[in-house]
Amino acid sequence: MFDVTSIKSIPIAPVATDLGFRLSARGHGRCRLPGHEDRNPSFAVSFPTNRFRCFACDQKGSVIDLVMLMRSTDFRGACSWLTEQYLARGNAQRRTTTTSKKVRPRSEHRDLAPTPHAPDSELLSWIVDNSPISESGRAYMEGRCISGATLKLFRIGQIGDSEKLFTSGLEIFGRDRLVRCGIAAPHGATRHLVFPTNFLLFPFISRGTVVYLQARSIDAGSKRRWICPSALPPSVFNMDVLLGVSPTVTICEGITDTLSAHELGISAIGLLGAGADLTSEVVSLLKERNVAVVGDADSAGYRFSRRISEDLSSRGITVIEKHLPR
Repeated sequence: MFDVTSIKSIPIAPVATDLGFRLSARGHGRCRLPGHEDRNPSFAVSFPTNRFRCFACDQKGSVIDLVMLMRSTDFRGACSWLTEQYLARGNAQRRTTTTSKKVRPRSEHRDLAPTPHAPDSELLSWIVDNSPISESGRAYMEGRCISGATLKLFRIGQIGDSEKLFTSGLEIFGRDRLVRCGIAAPHGATRHLVFPTNFLLFPFISRGTVVYLQARSIDAGSKRRWICPSALPPSVFNMDVLLGVSPTVTICEGITDTLSAHELGISAIGLLGAGADLTSEVVSLLKERNVAVVGDADSAGYRFSRRISEDLSSRGITVIEKHLPR
């Protein structure tokens, strides 16, 4: 048996590099997938979702899917190779693939692979419990018509002093656990979390436990609007809705739309980004329900609605596309 969760959490960028891709610091490069001769950079890995996609040949998926394609192997073979190369005990340094051309790993990813990233509910809950929302964060959310009751229900918080929180977490949990759940850098003298001071904090709760966090700036001039844990694939926001009995579930593109839907009395879940995919678990929980899809009011949002609708319809699930009222 393979630990598929840990395998899928192996950072995809260094794996792609070992498989022969030459990626920029942002994770972009030419596609090397079999059957595709790419003259223009069409391939990209997403650090927040830990997935890949080629926008020319439309191949996409997890780190397991990438290995299956590049090594012409099945699911079991890909899991076996990834486990041996990146998760095997005592494998302090990653080995390159046995292709005729050896590719040197990019320096910015070299030390990530030996530490598998995985959710740590105890640690993530501790961060939420120690990050109460301040008046500035409350005013920001209320300015977007999100009530105090909704903030409390969804446990929305706000990072106070990131450096102080990091120091406390280091004493309680140790650096290894902070790194494994993607909220601290693996090396260097960094003395703060990946979430900066004053950022809003949105916990992703599944079956009553925190499995993921996302932070958002309340400063309109901030260069970074949303921040996710490093190399940790995101969960579904408001996943517990799928464990209820609502006959209709709305799929939104992002957190704030999900919160707005809740304010309107709509049972909704949120996916992170227009390129996010539905997991097999989510699809199984959507069966026997009516499903509405709400994308952002732009071309990416339209493509998001179309893709999710077509995917679910092909699985026999009734889907309608709609827009939230202004």
